[in-house]
Amino acid sequence: MARKWWGALLLSPLLLGAALLGAREAALARMEAGLAAWAEARRAEGWTIRHAPPRRAGFPFAAELVLEELALDTPARLGWESARVTLRLGLDDPLHARAAFA
Repeated sequence: MARKWWGALLLSPLLLGAALLGAREAALARMEAGLAAWAEARRAEGWTIRHAPPRRAGFPFAAELVLEELALDTPARLGWESARVTLRLGLDDPLHARAAFA
């Protein structure tokens, strides 16, 4: 009986880690798809959007997409540039994403 408890105690952190990793990967996939859909919709409106390929970061406490060298130009000739933009979805508030600009 004691061996079953020890096995469960040793296995539970591994299962929790696997669940966190799976949830993070699912969140990052949805964030990347949302970013691609947003960029495609803006391009259809005439915007020019440039950035390096998104880099995944933030494990284990957040799902983060880091965009390097982001540049936006609108049809109204308004532009914006940032060296780095970090899109973050944290464990503390998984329903609200945050963006940090550098």
